Amino acid sequence: MEQELQKLGFNVSESKIYLELLKEKNLLAGQITKRTALNRRTVYDSLSRLEEKGIIAHSIINNTKHFFAIDPEIIVKKIDDMKKSAMAILPSLKSMNNDDENESTVYTYKGKEGIMNILRIILKTKEYVSFGSGKQFPEVMEHYYYQFQKQKQELKIKSKTILGLQLKNSEIVKSVSKISEVKFLTESLTGKSSTFIFEDKVAIFIWQKPYWGIVIESKEVNKSYLEYFKELWKMAKN
Repeated sequence: MEQELQKLGFNVSESKIYLELLKEKNLLAGQITKRTALNRRTVYDSLSRLEEKGIIAHSIINNTKHFFAIDPEIIVKKIDDMKKSAMAILPSLKSMNNDDENESTVYTYKGKEGIMNILRIILKTKEYVSFGSGKQFPEVMEHYYYQFQKQKQELKIKSKTILGLQLKNSEIVKSVSKISEVKFLTESLTGKSSTFIFEDKVAIFIWQKPYWGIVIESKEVNKSYLEYFKELWKMAKN
């Protein structure tokens, strides 16, 4: 649970403290220090930040501060409010972006969290094509791989995918969305990485620790990769 809270913006000490305050209300700072085994100064600093964020509050009992957690739904509401604010200024931010259409931009993402961010971008598209290693995708991303496939189906995202021939009767193929087309080539032609081609972008996933995701934003690069995919698709077998 601490890791999930950290994904929502809590740091390590804040997540420990918040969980303790959910378990029991009206704790003194000293009691929180003992329960979390955190440094006393760290506890006081974290309590101050959590109060500023409106996630915890305190009451005065016998002239001492007793801390308690605000309803967890407030976290979700704050995220919703942030999303609404971001969407409100998005048109203005886009209008300030004067990137030359002929230029290419490369973004590098590190680790599983970075790869998940790229997959979220792909889920905003209507269709894509991909080729490469299918085995390492679910092995590395675990449950998120299956979540990605489920969301694809729910969003009706069409795709064409080329996988290694050795995966033809695997669970990986069975998990692929029903509106996806899958063909197979020898492993030497599919490679050890995964490549997704969509819109004006190419995303390449490298399945070796610390795991990397590279997004190339370029119409020309996208076009050349798409032509390469078309040739592989002709060679691939059902």
